[in-house]
Amino acid sequence: MEWAGGNYAARNHPIRRMKKSLLLTLGTCAVLLVTDTAVGQTVKTIYFVRHAEDQLGVFQAGLSGKAYVPDCKPFMDAGILTDCCTEVLNPLGVERAKLLVNWFNDRGLTPSITHVLATHKIRTLQTVQPIAHAAGLDRDVNGDGLPDGADVDKNPGDGVQQIPAFVTECETGYEVAHNFYPLVVQHLSALPLGSGIVVAGHSASLYPIMESLGIATSGPRFPKSANGRVNGYNNLWVVEMDGANQGRLVAHVRLNFTLKETVTP
Repeated sequence: MEWAGGNYAARNHPIRRMKKSLLLTLGTCAVLLVTDTAVGQTVKTIYFVRHAEDQLGVFQAGLSGKAYVPDCKPFMDAGILTDCCTEVLNPLGVERAKLLVNWFNDRGLTPSITHVLATHKIRTLQTVQPIAHAAGLDRDVNGDGLPDGADVDKNPGDGVQQIPAFVTECETGYEVAHNFYPLVVQHLSALPLGSGIVVAGHSASLYPIMESLGIATSGPRFPKSANGRVNGYNNLWVVEMDGANQGRLVAHVRLNFTLKETVTP
């Protein structure tokens, strides 16, 4: 199976206009963000992000291989038969993933990243795998040409621990976002103090995860859509988690496609 995006990139002219550098406009707030995420072994520092922009995944079909068919399967969701379609990053999302790893690199945070978590959905893995790579979590340790990351899942060695680990989106046993977020909380709780963790989630799961850590997700630092989910793709939350597995919001950062950075007061 080969993923393809058709002529999407050619049609998305705004991507061509996107700048390639990230402008820092925070002043003292940026210093606070960096220093608060390097407090040693007393807390775990977690960076929560939503997956980047996505599109329906398709695969080549037909004798000529020139037909593109959506990757959709029948799926029973809470007793209702519906379609489950695999989604992958679109060109805009791929660009955001690149800028996200640049954000960590530019602030000197990448060496502090010890764990990268995604869900069993491809779009979350694609969003944060570049961070895992930049942090060296997918190194080829034994020289066999294959990555030797510590993750144990259906894509072992790439440095990103997927949760749930052994079921791919839309396969039998696949879980929707509001059902698997407790597994992410359990995994975060088991990680040692001093860890630096990037978590890629979904609009439906990120706020419940943070709430499970004792963070009230109300107010302007937690933009919500009409159904109470994360609104937009340009939010990053920095959270400290102590030895009792209680969380504290350090900063909410907005990264938009003018590539300016702001912190919500």
